[in-house]
Order: sequence, then structure tokens, then C-alpha cells
Amino acid sequence: LHVASYGGHQEVVRLLIQQGAEVKASNTSGKTALHVVSAIGHLEIVNLLIDNDAEVNALDNHGVSALQLAS
Repeated sequence: LHVASYGGHQEVVRLLIQQGAEVKASNTSGKTALHVVSAIGHLEIVNLLIDNDAEVNALDNHGVSALQLAS
């Protein structure tokens, strides 16, 4: 999900979510897919993740939220 989000592959992200990918999963840095895509600005994927219960205030290992990365 992280890789598809980073790459801007909206349909792949949608398919992964439909197949049960964990939207709130984090990588070893504590970043969720929403963190990754918020920093880049793929707005459609940001909205897709949020619509599927991604946590905008989840903190990574440095205490940074996806919301902060988007600003």
C-alpha cells in the first residue's frame, strides 16, 4: 500500500484496500501510507485513504502526523 500510494497508483491503492490491505499499517519508520502520500501531495490517494479510515493524526517515529506533512 505504501509503494502504490507513493507511486500515485490510485487504482492499485483502491484494489489493495478492497482486498483487505491494512490502511493503518506503518513501516519501520512509523509512517503509514497516508504519511507517505501526504508528503508528496497525491490528493486523490490522500482522500481515498482517509475515506477508508486512515488516521490523519497518527504519529510516525519522529512524532510527525500525516496532517503535518501535508501542510
